[in-house]
Amino acid sequence: MSTNVEVTRATIWEDGEATNLARITGQDAAAITQASLTSVHYAVYNGATVVQALTELTVANVVFDTLQTGDARWTVDSTGFNFEHQIAASLLSSPDTSYRVEYKFTFTDATKTYAVFILYTRWITQS
Repeated sequence: MSTNVEVTRATIWEDGEATNLARITGQDAAAITQASLTSVHYAVYNGATVVQALTELTVANVVFDTLQTGDARWTVDSTGFNFEHQIAASLLSSPDTSYRVEYKFTFTDATKTYAVFILYTRWITQS
């Protein structure tokens, strides 16, 4: 099991979509590629309540084989990201709530690594 878990935090408007970006690496510190993975799963929680049960994502739809740079949404560094997933607004509908989004990446050798996002929804009058 990987120990390179970092929690990413963001604040968004309630009933708004959230796009999670990350640079995911394996235990060898190399960036993941589509071929290095057998699966990517995610789940969304509101405290102990399951908002979205563990769901498999299509690897080719969320993992890039090269680090993506030049995208204004990525402000972490100039190295770039290799993972992108959009969370539907319907999963983030409660105001003033912290949602936990957990991703599990399973490699071809059966090892795993994780990414965790904490999304705090702010109340908006016109929701």
